[in-house]
Amino acid sequence: MNYIWEQLIQTVHDGLNASDIHFLVFRNNVSPHLEILADVSLQTNINKNMLLEVDVNPYMRFSKIFYAFTQKELGDPEKQEPLINVVEYQEFTEATIDVVLHYLAEVDWLTGLTKHDFHIKLIIKDMENGIFGDIKTIEMLNANEKVVLADQLIALYRTGDNIPCLLRAISKIFSYCQAVVKDGEELVFYFREPQNMEIDAKIRFVIRLFLPISIDFSIHWLLTYGIVDYDNTMFIEEFIL
Repeated sequence: MNYIWEQLIQTVHDGLNASDIHFLVFRNNVSPHLEILADVSLQTNINKNMLLEVDVNPYMRFSKIFYAFTQKELGDPEKQEPLINVVEYQEFTEATIDVVLHYLAEVDWLTGLTKHDFHIKLIIKDMENGIFGDIKTIEMLNANEKVVLADQLIALYRTGDNIPCLLRAISKIFSYCQAVVKDGEELVFYFREPQNMEIDAKIRFVIRLFLPISIDFSIHWLLTYGIVDYDNTMFIEEFIL
């Protein structure tokens, strides 16, 4: 990561909110050649308010904005003391800088969005408003999973290829799920683990989004059909005859 917008996007993809980030500029932990630390593990800490503290070098791109916050001209005119060292102003200054950096990161993010990104956001909004039904299950999905579903729904609208879009969504959301076609008629989704009610609800929701009613499917946990040419289904005593 090299820019504030990357940290913002990563935080949202991790299921957190943009407001969970607290940008700091006065600790001088960032190289003058970088905007933020490239190693996330070095740049973020959790403060007492449970916010991710991210050190920023504001002079890489925003020197004209942040020069005023760090120069003596804004301090006490008699003592020529920097504003950030005046106790009664320090908390206000840090909060203002955090707000400004959040705004700049959002502008960065929006500037890089395409029409496709806006379509994804609109579909996700429809999902969360119940247009696709089953709001309880949708609430179980994290931000990245919603993006995957919206992306594949757009592909479905454009191509009409239900099964390829479904399989791509399954592979990205449930990377540990194996999908096979039994006898050319039934889709089998196989998890080599005990049944999990939350995962079961999520995958059934995904299947209903993409799969035509006329196509049969089944979900297997631990044991599945032994299917020729799919070695992971052919272990002795681990498949159903």
